[in-house]
Amino acid sequence: MTTRFTGWHMLAIMIGFFGVVIGVNAVMATDAIRTFGGLVVENSYVATTHYNRWLAEGRQQEREGWQATPTADGTGAVSLRLSRAGQAIDGASVSIVANHPVGLVAQRSLRLRPVGGGVYRSDGRLPRGRWLVRIEVSAGAQRAAFDDEIRV
Repeated sequence: MTTRFTGWHMLAIMIGFFGVVIGVNAVMATDAIRTFGGLVVENSYVATTHYNRWLAEGRQQEREGWQATPTADGTGAVSLRLSRAGQAIDGASVSIVANHPVGLVAQRSLRLRPVGGGVYRSDGRLPRGRWLVRIEVSAGAQRAAFDDEIRV
């Protein structure tokens, strides 16, 4: 006995197909809304007024040869190697603000203490994962800032 393909069969296929598409879209949209707040800067207009100054400061920092290399060990402690024109910098004030890329974990602030040879280490720890870090350095009258990524 053979079954004929009827309009009811086609209706069931269409409902199943579009049900899967709508279900997947609902899950993806819900996940996207829960994991990213959409905030990149507090006030985009104010950020654009500072943009050229930020670019000029970054170019000046590159000309002066500033380099900062952050790493994290398995426990989440952050280390930073800091140099300027190839010379290690000791005695600077170094702080890091770490943000989770999609905002799942609260922002963390760390102070780093010098351990010698241009290396600085944090007392605080970061949880496992990927972190976008803003490094602020003050060495006497000189200031530098770096944006980087750390994986714990």
